[in-house]
Amino acid sequence: MFHLALAEPVEARRVPAGEGRRALDAQLAERRREREEGRYPRGHIEEVLLEALRGVEGVPEPEREHEVRTEAGALVTVPDFAWPDLKVAVYCDGYQFHGDRETLELDAAKRNFLAQRGWTVLTYWGRQILNRPERCARQIADTLRSRRVEVWV
Repeated sequence: MFHLALAEPVEARRVPAGEGRRALDAQLAERRREREEGRYPRGHIEEVLLEALRGVEGVPEPEREHEVRTEAGALVTVPDFAWPDLKVAVYCDGYQFHGDRETLELDAAKRNFLAQRGWTVLTYWGRQILNRPERCARQIADTLRSRRVEVWV
């Protein structure tokens, strides 16, 4: 039998306006520094998925390091793969960097930002990619095809 673990209750607290945004900006800046210093390198799972995507006919080459910003120009997120013209973003998440509570919350905030602006967001865990890269690539291809129809109709 499957049991779903319940999340811990969240305590309400009052914070000054903008504190959440400042915390998010600080976390994004730290991730950027980690990547620049080589502590958060582009990983093996991204390369495995990219190779699988290149094996699917008709899938355009994705943009890497596409920066998504607010209207004011603040950096919000950098998907692992993006097709900005179709508003499709793909994240490849390894447990080592995305498996803790704070990072999961940050990831959710960034992906909700995209979804609110009409993006389709797909997320794959490393194990999914390594076990079935072609399945992940086909799902992305199907999403791109459906978005192409939505955008051009």
